Amino acid sequence: MDTLQETAAALFRGTHAKQIDSKNRVGIPKPFRLLIPDNGEEAVWLVKGLDPQDRYLEIWPSHAWDRFCEEANRMPGAQRRRKLLRGYVSQAIACKLDAQGRIVIPPYYREFAGLAGDILWIGSGNMMELWAKDRFEARDDDLRNEAYQVLMENDDHFTG
Repeated sequence: MDTLQETAAALFRGTHAKQIDSKNRVGIPKPFRLLIPDNGEEAVWLVKGLDPQDRYLEIWPSHAWDRFCEEANRMPGAQRRRKLLRGYVSQAIACKLDAQGRIVIPPYYREFAGLAGDILWIGSGNMMELWAKDRFEARDDDLRNEAYQVLMENDDHFTG
């Protein structure tokens, strides 16, 4: 398999509905769990979503988070690098998967994202997003319109 196919195959895609339980645990959907390398630790990194318009969580597999952090540390410009590290990277916490493939969402992060009851896992390329179902549904039309605009502004980039 060539590198492009391997990369495409390893991307988180799709939307999966789940529920957060009374112990603040939520199961990672099986199609997403299969993309998390089993290195004996089975940890993911949870961080507040970077998009300032929305309140959601990002969940990164360790290998992808480590790569992002390395790239952030090599970013030119000490002030810009410090802003990214302080405002985003510093907010990440490691979460271990339990035997059922669930993670515990700490209260601070659960409250930030409004997670209670119905939630959605959103595949977002090299990471997953965790949204309160009602928040995502309220933003769905806008998100699709934004994606359409990006596609139209970059139609020479896409060949499919």
